[in-house]
Amino acid sequence: MGRFMGRSATISYPNLRRKHRNWHVRKAVPTDLRDVIGKNFLEATLGTDALDVAIPRRNAQLAAWEQMFEDARRQQLLGAAELNRIRQKAELRAWGYLQGNPEHGAGNLRRMEDAASRFPQGDREQATGMGVTSALARFERNYPAPAPLEEKASEIPVETLVEKWLNANRKGRRRSKPLKPKTVSERHSTVRKFAYWLKSRGIEDSVHAVTKSVANRFIEEAYEATDSHPRTANKQIRSLSSYWRYLIQQEVAKNNPWEDQSLEEPVVPESERKRPFTDDEIRRLFAGDPDQPLADVMRIAFFTGMRINEICELKVGDCANGLFRITDSKTNAGLREVPIHSGLEKLVAARTAGRDGKAYLINELKTPADGASVKRSNPLVKKFKTFRESVGVDDVVGNSRVSRVTFHSFRNTFAHRAEDALGQGVSGFTWDTIQDVMGHSRTARQAGLTKGYAGPSGLDARRMCVEAVRLSDADI
Repeated sequence: MGRFMGRSATISYPNLRRKHRNWHVRKAVPTDLRDVIGKNFLEATLGTDALDVAIPRRNAQLAAWEQMFEDARRQQLLGAAELNRIRQKAELRAWGYLQGNPEHGAGNLRRMEDAASRFPQGDREQATGMGVTSALARFERNYPAPAPLEEKASEIPVETLVEKWLNANRKGRRRSKPLKPKTVSERHSTVRKFAYWLKSRGIEDSVHAVTKSVANRFIEEAYEATDSHPRTANKQIRSLSSYWRYLIQQEVAKNNPWEDQSLEEPVVPESERKRPFTDDEIRRLFAGDPDQPLADVMRIAFFTGMRINEICELKVGDCANGLFRITDSKTNAGLREVPIHSGLEKLVAARTAGRDGKAYLINELKTPADGASVKRSNPLVKKFKTFRESVGVDDVVGNSRVSRVTFHSFRNTFAHRAEDALGQGVSGFTWDTIQDVMGHSRTARQAGLTKGYAGPSGLDARRMCVEAVRLSDADI
């Protein structure tokens, strides 16, 4: 049976649905058990995009859930917290078992449940008097559970729980801010790369088989031997470490072989670091003739220090009462309000007049589909590179493949000019105000990137900071 696409899957195959390319199984929790189980619906990924593989896995998972419902009804005396623990363990055990043995079906799945979910009818009444703890201990002795998942190495391939981990990151359940689609895609690729490496080296593809020495060998062969840039390598190593922390939380792994693993990153000489635009470069850029969207985004970046994607994600409703309200940023600290510079008032008025509040301020750009790894700003980043090179703004050192000046240099230029204004005696704001306007995190400041921090700056101080950055006649 081939791969199945389209909406008809949910009609012809009940309880099946496609999400992020893979098939998922979903089932409503009976009304009388929703308070006990703590959910209205149960859902699990089947780890495949092939329908013929998904169907038997669906059937096995549904059978496991039905057994769980039956156990829950006859074990109300355990209490909601214990039953919720049973549900989580049953789902994890069923998932791990299906990955390695999808052909065995629901019969053997019942053996994978926790001992607490297998109370014999004749002994149930004793649990009330014994208390939950002693009852569980007794039934664990009399009806021992099978070996923990981490000991069944051949049944837990490295990629087994990667979708669950990524889904938790997408929705922000395991971090203060959900990951961007591009980052999710990169993390998935990193785990897939490692799993492929295991197989190519004849190493068992299992979580249990990944020791510190295996991790070291992967780092040596995949990064050091290939002359990968240390920054790229460390980013991928951190992704694997994050995944293993999740596996430990799910009781699938015992330790994290990626902990304290990294490559030494070279110190970039001052002559090769990214830098602000010079006054002459600013003059060249603003004397040029880019198309209107790029011209407007350049101007907003110069007067606010905002990141290019922050500008491109602004809605008309976010530009009101003299403020840019940034609701989509690279970091939590980036979620902020930036005063609209007097030099931007006409631009903002022209782009917002008579338009719906939900429309994008820079409306000429295409909006990527949900979940896409590209950003609205991507076309402008490329267009700006072509434009700046056409007006003679470039700075490539030696054999470097990238210029020291990019669109991000507008952000550096804002900080540089605001700091210059402070040095020239302009008052009403501080160095920390500049960081607040730019959306730098408090953690970064505490790491030594600032000169002290006494809380977020007030609106008046931020407005003084923004207005201190000027575009003189000499710049145009």
